[in-house]
Formats: sequence, structure tokens, C-alpha cells
Amino acid sequence: MDEMKNKPIAVDKISEDVDTLEFSNVILSHVGLLADQPYQYYTTDKRYDYCIQYVCRGKGEFFVGDVLYKLGRGALFLLPKQRYHYYKSDEHDPYSYYWACFNGDGFERFLRSINLTDDNPVIFLDETTLVEKAFIRLTELAPEKDKFASLKMLSACYELLDAIAVALPSPCRETRIKVNPAVKAVTDYIAENYMRAVTLDDLARVAHVDRCYLVTLFRRHTGISPIRYLIRYRVSVACKMLGEDLSVTETGIRCGFSDPTNFFVRFKQVTGLTPSAYRKTMLRGTDFRR
Repeated sequence: MDEMKNKPIAVDKISEDVDTLEFSNVILSHVGLLADQPYQYYTTDKRYDYCIQYVCRGKGEFFVGDVLYKLGRGALFLLPKQRYHYYKSDEHDPYSYYWACFNGDGFERFLRSINLTDDNPVIFLDETTLVEKAFIRLTELAPEKDKFASLKMLSACYELLDAIAVALPSPCRETRIKVNPAVKAVTDYIAENYMRAVTLDDLARVAHVDRCYLVTLFRRHTGISPIRYLIRYRVSVACKMLGEDLSVTETGIRCGFSDPTNFFVRFKQVTGLTPSAYRKTMLRGTDFRR
């Protein structure tokens, strides 16, 4: 009896409460890789999921919120849901990037936790090896259709999020740039009047500044001139309209290009394709969305 009293009570070696609720609702819907495509260009002003894109090599640019971001290896950027934006590969050193589309409030909380938001849409990661390996793992698993395929994808998905969290700069470097009121006035005016004849003088009057100063100011904040921005915005609208039942000439006119030849030249300068060739890629179902 005494021996029973003196016998040590068994306890767990490890016993900890855990909370996995915060990031529990993460839904991965698409994943892919776009590799070394010169002139790759995409634009939209509306999407219904969260799409993150990670540059593994090469260069490109991402325009959103009236700010132009230069992209390179290690850049992780978020495509906004309801805001005009475009992204474009460098013609001499085109980027390759992985992309993944998510939904779920758990993913929304993850984005906030790493400060990747519409106002701060680009993060440059410090350690990229694990992030790239996680993306590779996802793309390898995606075609699998066995009984536990979705479970393996979910596991790899959380491995990716963990790799991103580990690779964050410390402290997290914010790339947010304050938008100049004159620049915003110009971009807002273009969004409402791109289909009409718009001159640099018109834009200067809207911004209430001298036309020469406007060019300098606009280039400082966006990386391009006001007229080049106008052209790219018109081409962006044309990219969407080419999916409709309109002739190429009519599409150009509705987007503000009164001369078909000018539309042809400007469209190819921006996208690397003629309007007709771009339309054919849409009809073939080529994914230009990511």
C-alpha cells in the first residue's frame, strides 16, 4: 500500500493548447506558372478572388493605385479585386512567375498579417528558396486526382503560406507610395473620358498645373508620361472589348483610337500582339489573366 502511495503520477510529456482557427478557412482554387513570355501583358479592373503572384526570375512591372512598381526576383504581389491595374513583362528579360488564387476569410487574415493589401500590394521577400519550392510542390500536385489529392494540396498550400511568412523582411518593408492629388485627378479623368479625344492640355487643366510640370510630376509617381498612361488605359479597355462581338476597327474607335492604323500600332506596342492576334488567343482559351 505504501508503495502505491509513493509511486509517481504519470503526466504527459507535452501538453499544450493550440489555436488553428485564425487561418483555418483558406481555399485554393487555381495555381500555375507563366515562364519567360516577352511582352506578356494583362489588365482588368475586376476579379472575384485573391490572386498572389511570385516572381522567380526576370523583370516586369505592375501598375496599380496610380503607382508603377518594378518587379524582380523575390517580388510577391497581390492583384486587386476592384481596381484598375496591369502587369507586363520586360521585353529583354521577361519574368517568370508562379500564381495562386485563393478565397476564404482565413486567407484574408493571412494577407493582413503579412501586410499585403490593396494599399501595399508588393512585398520583396528576403529568402526565396522555400517559397519557390512550395510553389513547385503545388504545381506538381495540381494534376493529381486520387482520393486524397485535395488533402495533399491543402497541406502544400499551408506550406506555401508558412514559407512566405518566414521569408518576410524584418521589419516588413512597406512599398506603399502616397498618391499625388494632381496625378489622381488625371487618372480619374482618363478613366471617365478615355473614349474621347484627350490632349495633354486637357489633362493639365484637370490637374491645375502647367503641362510641362504635369509630365514631370506624373512620370515621377507612375514611371510613365500622362499620354503613355492614356494609351495604356485605352489598350487595357480594348483587351476586354476584343472578347465581345465587335470588329477590331469598332473596338479601337470605342476605346478612343479614331485611326485604325494608330490603334494597331499602339496595341502592339503595349501587348506585343496585334488586336486580331490577341483576339485569337482569347478564342483559343489562352490564359492571359495571371
